[in-house]
Amino acid sequence: MDEQNKMQSTDVDIKPPTGIGMKILVLVAIVLAISGGVAAGYFLLYMPQQQRQAELERHQNFYNEFTKIHTDGFAATWKCIFGGTELTQVNTNLKLEQLIESALSQNEATFGKLVLACVSADEEVLAALEKEPQAGMTGLPGQVEALGELEVEPEYEEAFAGLPETLDAMNESWVFLGEYFEEADKRAQWDKKLTDSANKGWGTLWAKDQKREKFTASDLSHAWRYYKFMTCSLGVEGYEDLGEFKKTTELEALIGKIAIDEACSTEEKADAQFGVINDCAEKYLLASKTELDAERFATAIKKGYYNEQRSLAAIAGSFEGEQGIIYEGCISKARSYRKATGIANLFKAMMAYSQARAQVIEQYKKEKEKLEEE
Repeated sequence: MDEQNKMQSTDVDIKPPTGIGMKILVLVAIVLAISGGVAAGYFLLYMPQQQRQAELERHQNFYNEFTKIHTDGFAATWKCIFGGTELTQVNTNLKLEQLIESALSQNEATFGKLVLACVSADEEVLAALEKEPQAGMTGLPGQVEALGELEVEPEYEEAFAGLPETLDAMNESWVFLGEYFEEADKRAQWDKKLTDSANKGWGTLWAKDQKREKFTASDLSHAWRYYKFMTCSLGVEGYEDLGEFKKTTELEALIGKIAIDEACSTEEKADAQFGVINDCAEKYLLASKTELDAERFATAIKKGYYNEQRSLAAIAGSFEGEQGIIYEGCISKARSYRKATGIANLFKAMMAYSQARAQVIEQYKKEKEKLEEE
């Protein structure tokens, strides 16, 4: 009993470690301190670097996709149309016009078909033209669609904003020119029909009248087509409606006044009048049935209006007026204007697209440089 009480009354004496124990505790504390420092260093140094790398990859991925869309779209379309001619070589409207004129000299209609096929990435037509499309080529409409689907990063939204519109404008310009060039054969046939009706109609009547020869039904049929086409193009039922005249030279002056000084006095007016003239050609130059006994036509033949020699030049070609001034007819003026305006609009759209694209690229370079400097 005394022994048990003695054991219960004994205090436990816990002493601080000394010697080896103390050293172990110090080492553990040092290890913990070092570990904590490494962890802090990781969060302070490694994590920001990892975030910067992630940001760089985000910008790089956007840029890569943006570049691929351009490569498969506009760049591939340009190469499809002009082959080895680099876009950087065509930095003025004149150089673009010269490049197009060179292509047109081969075959205008074929070049028009090529333009339309390249712009739309029409593989079937390209194959028919023996043209190998670039792998992945989307054409311009495909590029517009791809840009619409592209997830634009916030940093690029302002620079990117106008890009799709410039591409739309360029596509419209190419299609306008392609369709115009493609119709070259049709225009040639149209011109031939007009020339034939003029030569075999008005021209033949004039020549036979000089020789006092009798007109044939064929002569009169050609003359009817020509006369109806001309009066229709001038916006009148008959030459009498042009104004008062007594001599052929006065009639010619009226024709020139209506066609050159009024209806087609400017390129813009001539272009607007071109549609009217084309409709008149479809209606009369290509007409299979003629009305030789029509009152206005009969009067024209009776009064010898076929002696005038100014109408063809005033409507279609060109002629030399007083003091050697060259006047361009409605059709010639309209065609020149359409091609020149189409090329000018195309160049303008190309420059606008290049500038808009350059803004996106410049923004990418700024973002990349900023992250690499941190």
